[in-house]
Amino acid sequence: MVISRHITLLDHVENSLRQEHRFEPPLEIDLSLGKVSSILNSQMAPKGTSSRSLRKCKPIINANGILHINEVMKAGETISIVLRPGFRLKDVVLGDAHQLQMLVDEQGFHYWFTVGQDGVLEVTGEIVKDRENLFSKLRKDLTDLPMRAYIVQGTLLDRKGIPSAIVAPDVMTTAEAADYLSLSTSKVYKLAQSGILIRTPQKRFRKSDLDHYMRSQPKKRR
Repeated sequence: MVISRHITLLDHVENSLRQEHRFEPPLEIDLSLGKVSSILNSQMAPKGTSSRSLRKCKPIINANGILHINEVMKAGETISIVLRPGFRLKDVVLGDAHQLQMLVDEQGFHYWFTVGQDGVLEVTGEIVKDRENLFSKLRKDLTDLPMRAYIVQGTLLDRKGIPSAIVAPDVMTTAEAADYLSLSTSKVYKLAQSGILIRTPQKRFRKSDLDHYMRSQPKKRR
C-alpha cells in the first residue's frame, strides 16, 4: 500500500488522540501481515521528508458506544481507528468506494479505511466488547486471510445484499488468490498458464489484476 497521508484516531476512555503523518514522496508499506508499527510509531526512517503531529481531539465514540467519523480526504489516503483493548467494532456502514482492512498489534484491533475516488470518508458503527475473542483468533495466525475476511464481513453492516469490501493484500500467492476469487488453486494456475490471469515475475498475483478479472466475468443469471 502506498500512503501519502495517514490519520490515526486513538480511542481512549478519557480523551481521544489524533495523529497525522504526511509523506513526501509517498511511502510504500506492507500491511499484508498486520505490520502497523512502521506507520504508527516514529522508528521508521523513510526516504524523503515526513511530518508528524499528535493532538487531542473530540471523542470518536460517544457515551452510547456509537462511532461516527466524517473526513474530507484525497483518494488513496488512509485513516485508521485504534480501539481500546478488549473491544471491537460492529455494524460499520462504509461507502462502496472505500475499503476496510482489519489489523492487530499486541494491544488490540486497528481498523484501516482507504479513501475511494469521491474523497470523502464517512464511517458509522458501534463499539462492543470482544466477547467472541476474535482478537486472539486473529493474533494466532496473521497470515490467515480467510479469517481476516470473515471478521471484516462480520464487522460491516449487511445493507440488503450490497457487497462488502473484502480484505486482501495488494500482492497474493496462488493460494491467497484462489481464496480471493473463490476458485481452486488448480483453476487459478490454469488461468495463469493461459495468460488470462496476470502474474508477476515472482509468480504472485496483484489484487488489481484479480479485481479486473472478476469484473470481466459475465454475471450469472439467477
